[in-house]
Amino acid sequence: MRPTGHSAALRKEQLWQQIAQLSSDKTTINLLIDTSLSANSQEAFHAAWMLESLAFANPLLFAECFENFLLRFVQITNGSAKRHFGKILLHFLTLSQRDPAIASRLWQCNLEPAAMTCLDWMNPCERVAVRIYAMDCLFWVGQRYPWAMSELAGSMELLQRNALPSMQVRLKRLPKKWKLLNND
Repeated sequence: MRPTGHSAALRKEQLWQQIAQLSSDKTTINLLIDTSLSANSQEAFHAAWMLESLAFANPLLFAECFENFLLRFVQITNGSAKRHFGKILLHFLTLSQRDPAIASRLWQCNLEPAAMTCLDWMNPCERVAVRIYAMDCLFWVGQRYPWAMSELAGSMELLQRNALPSMQVRLKRLPKKWKLLNND
């Protein structure tokens, strides 16, 4: 998707206006989901970035496309697109904790293939942001699939080895989340 008009560089405000217009269309969301699988890495990245923006702008509409999103989640190979897909999944997992409409839609879906993909994304060869989103997704999915929480707990020590500061911070937060979860 390329911006129209004589200027290719859109200002942020104009871009958000376009996103708001697109966010009312399930066809666009599904097209962006599919385009995120493109062999063209720039195209895949831009589609995933727009998809993330649409998911945050209109979560209820995006939730209607969530099954397609989950089908494609396991197929993403572009590292930049993985980061956006991980962020979207995490957003919906946490949003489902406080929004009954999202929770109802999300928990009808089979999240296990996405959880297994997140486990694969914990690989040290992946970008740090991808691993961080995968780790947080596994934490939230672990409430539904106990094996995910067990795998995450088992991975903590491995992740701590040679961890960059951003990963170290996130790893320190997980035990606190576990305590909060178990105290409720």
